[in-house]
Amino acid sequence: MLWAACRAQFTKEPPMTNSGQRTGSRWRKVFLCAVLFRLIFLLWSWTPWLAEPQDGMSLLYFRQGYGLAVGYGYVSSQGAGGKQLKDLYALVEDSKSPITAQTAPPLHPDDAWPEMLHPPGMALLIGGLYRVLHVPVDLAVELVGLLLDSLSAALLCELLTRCWSPALGYATGLCYAFFPPLAFGAAASRAPEGLMGIFVTGTVFCVWMAMQPGRRQWLWWSLLGGFTLGLGSYFRPDYLLLPVLLGLGAWALTRHFWVSVRNLIIVQVLAVLLLLPWAYRNHELCGRWIFTSTSVGPTLITGLGEFHNPWGFGGSDIDRGKEAAAQGLKSQWGPEADVYFRGLFWKSVAQYPMGYGLSVAKRIPLAVAPPLDWGLQNPWKQESFIQVRQNNGQDRYSALTARFGHTLLAYGDVLIIAAVCLLALLAWFCLLLREHARWGLGFFLLSPHLYAVSSHILTHFEPRFLLPSIGWLLIGLGYLLVRIGERKKQDCQSPSLQHN
Repeated sequence: MLWAACRAQFTKEPPMTNSGQRTGSRWRKVFLCAVLFRLIFLLWSWTPWLAEPQDGMSLLYFRQGYGLAVGYGYVSSQGAGGKQLKDLYALVEDSKSPITAQTAPPLHPDDAWPEMLHPPGMALLIGGLYRVLHVPVDLAVELVGLLLDSLSAALLCELLTRCWSPALGYATGLCYAFFPPLAFGAAASRAPEGLMGIFVTGTVFCVWMAMQPGRRQWLWWSLLGGFTLGLGSYFRPDYLLLPVLLGLGAWALTRHFWVSVRNLIIVQVLAVLLLLPWAYRNHELCGRWIFTSTSVGPTLITGLGEFHNPWGFGGSDIDRGKEAAAQGLKSQWGPEADVYFRGLFWKSVAQYPMGYGLSVAKRIPLAVAPPLDWGLQNPWKQESFIQVRQNNGQDRYSALTARFGHTLLAYGDVLIIAAVCLLALLAWFCLLLREHARWGLGFFLLSPHLYAVSSHILTHFEPRFLLPSIGWLLIGLGYLLVRIGERKKQDCQSPSLQHN
């Protein structure tokens, strides 16, 4: 389907006089393709045909969202409070009438504490939808993700059409639309990384519009970019510092350092200011200005424990819970635990700097070719890498090489995606070599993905962390399709030329 659409586009080029109409129809086609493909994944997720069930983190967001809707506030779901939030979730799912603050069972304040692990974006979305619809909002959240990510595909198509070429924009838009991990993340996972694509794409689009020469609305585009990034940071805050690398890309593109810095400072400052209510709320509760999450410290230690390491750290949240309990801390995700684990991280790195360097080096293959999940419940896969690490003491590399034949069966679905990502990266190198005169634009377009890789490879890496930026890597795949289409077009024309 993807190849047929691209071939039709590249072998038949309409007249230039209708370019505006053509480019407008392209992004609409991309949007429609993305919607239909995500609908397939949505319908599949409702069936028992090897579709992954909703994971625990997604359930956590729904419990907290319903808790917000009935007046519990944004509270943690651990301990006895966790049981009450689970009971509330079951009540909402089973009840034929809406649950309100008056009809919800009371939440005992001693059994719950304010949540600071994640910004409240997902919980606010879920709670807000429930307050409006008065029914369980699983489908509503899936449809929101489906539409937003389809819009992200169309916006990426439009941006590339304007800044590079209509062919590359259309091809990349289709690659985004038909990329299984993006479709699963947006329409079926009910997780914040599936919603983040539109915020990253929207921010980059606004920054590009603000850089256009002679554009008087540069300030408004910069403000819109900051608002988009700040709003997205309520869902996943790890892209909050995107303007840092995006500013370098803008400088490489425009060759105007101060103009690029000025625009990106506006974007960065506004994004941070939008998180000020969240940070102030946390300051009032624990005395610290926490703009992102209290998971930073534990996540840093989990990064050290991903592979065999000289400190003996495990790589799971359960390990962090045991370590926090040993220090007399209530939870591994609280503000006190965050401070403790941050200090432990720097102490550990200073103790064995080569161990830290080795952990970073072992993440590189995963960043270069991320094995992204796309919702298939592989029947040959008995354990996740985290479970293998916890149960057998093997990291993912030793687990992959222990039984190679079994590995191909158990992880073949994600290894195929990793191969596609690697192909896209290699195609990016070919693009930059062939279009070396436009390397500044290329660096600008690749900078969102470079930011995602660099920010996680130094701390803790999971392939899903790259999902919001993977569309920018797929530009390489789009370029490859363009080149194949051009070659096919030349082959089709050559016989007629020889005849003449």
